[in-house]
Amino acid sequence: MGAGDEQVGARLVHEPRQLAGGIAVAEPHVGRHATRAELVGDSVEHRLVLARLEVREVCHRHGVPLFFDACRFAENCWFIREREPGHQGRTVREIARELFSYGDGCTMSAKKDGLVNIGGFLAMNNGAWAEQITNLLMMIEGFPTYGGMAGRDLEAIAIGLGEVVNEDYLEFRVGQVAHLGEMLEQGGVPIVKPVGGHAVYVDARRFLPNIPQAEFPGQALVVALYRDHGIRAVEVGSLMFGRRDPGTGQDVYPQLDLVRLAVPRRVYTTEHMRYVAESVIALHRRRDTLRGLRLTYEAPTLRHSRRDWRRSREWNRLPGSRARYDTIPVADQLALLGSR
Repeated sequence: MGAGDEQVGARLVHEPRQLAGGIAVAEPHVGRHATRAELVGDSVEHRLVLARLEVREVCHRHGVPLFFDACRFAENCWFIREREPGHQGRTVREIARELFSYGDGCTMSAKKDGLVNIGGFLAMNNGAWAEQITNLLMMIEGFPTYGGMAGRDLEAIAIGLGEVVNEDYLEFRVGQVAHLGEMLEQGGVPIVKPVGGHAVYVDARRFLPNIPQAEFPGQALVVALYRDHGIRAVEVGSLMFGRRDPGTGQDVYPQLDLVRLAVPRRVYTTEHMRYVAESVIALHRRRDTLRGLRLTYEAPTLRHSRRDWRRSREWNRLPGSRARYDTIPVADQLALLGSR
């Protein structure tokens, strides 16, 4: 949920009853701080359930519009169909229609469950909001008939939204990601479970326990994956969500330091998944040779998109000793650029 300038803490939710409990805890914040609420569907798409109806009721009690982040709506609906009692006989399209009926609108990055390479849209049920947004759209993007996108991209999105709710496609898609997770787990790699529909998340803090969060264990793993095996991944942890406390000047790090192995749709085969798993397992077996990183530059906003690094020369350091750092090689810089 977005709650104005106040960020309500988040945690992993595995069961519908846990989500319901979280809704009860969040309701006072919604009433005092929120101008809108948004349910997201990224790393936790397999944990979001039809209890969104309860979220809608909380939002409407406080006059707060509810928008869905719809980028992975089809995978979410697939998990509802497979895991929630009473939905096994329904089509993904039917579940999606019910799900969207609970909201006031949605945002959509169509590069995910739109099955396209570029584009997206903003949708809503309120005509007055749509009129205001359309006026702004014409100033910064283009005429409302195309919104800054090429005709080809608009047609591709229309086709992709129809194809993505096909159950045969989703069964293969989710199954491919699950197979990658199974291979990694069998190889002893610490991953987040249950595995979702679009990616496997490696727990970098458990993968590299000797690299402190101040030296970005997730990003160190991302660099090693690209440098040694040509695999692009992305850090979701200390770099992306870490911050400096303005009052104390101290760095504040998130609880989780993850590396996302996102699987592009309709691109890779089972052999590709096996290569990725074998590469990650090989790095895990020699994890004591990997070294941490230090930021030498970070942008004032979105620092995970614009930054420079130096890499620690030392690995097994004595307590209290100071690490020395090397300038990071060009190949590793390419990995960092590609990790977005």
